[in-house]
Amino acid sequence: MISHGAKSMAGVSRQVPQSEVLLVPMSRFAHPNLNRRPAHMSEKLADANMSLMLRKACAGLSQDLRVDGAWMRRAFMSGRFDRQARSSWQWAWPGLPECVTPHLHALCALTIRELAWGMREVFGEGAGGLAPYLNQWGEDPHKPLPTGEGVCIMVKSVDDIPSPALAMRTDHPARTDLEGGLTILELNDIKYGVWTQVLNAHQNQCP
Repeated sequence: MISHGAKSMAGVSRQVPQSEVLLVPMSRFAHPNLNRRPAHMSEKLADANMSLMLRKACAGLSQDLRVDGAWMRRAFMSGRFDRQARSSWQWAWPGLPECVTPHLHALCALTIRELAWGMREVFGEGAGGLAPYLNQWGEDPHKPLPTGEGVCIMVKSVDDIPSPALAMRTDHPARTDLEGGLTILELNDIKYGVWTQVLNAHQNQCP
């Protein structure tokens, strides 16, 4: 059975933002739009994005209580947080800048329902101060989902680029070849940076 109260751990949790606003009932997050993941964001890249977020936010947390992005995403996706995942998120969340909140969906590929359930599971009905943000979709499930507008992801391999972006040739309006040999491909408000030579070599092999 999943408990919906926050379970703090002495000496581990950081101060959580306070809010008098509570999450609307979870039944309000059952709409199909709120159970939808962003298009073209692979599991591999979503795990990597979450790992990067956690590495930056978990400085100072004991190594034995840290988890990687895949572990944390599976906790949110299942709604079940073990000791390590709970401790890591209790530590990381208060230190994350507000601007990364939309990235939990757009870059880490968590659904709005998973975010609502997970934040309530870890922090209680106030969802760590995120209740007002999440309630926007609980009250209007047709509201556009968060995007990664303005974010640029530097990829190490063309395998990490979504296929619609990977197919963008030099004359595509969403492709920008920069001086210095870097190419920016924009898809769904997210920019992917890749070395031009690597991209062109791949495209030449796949006419």
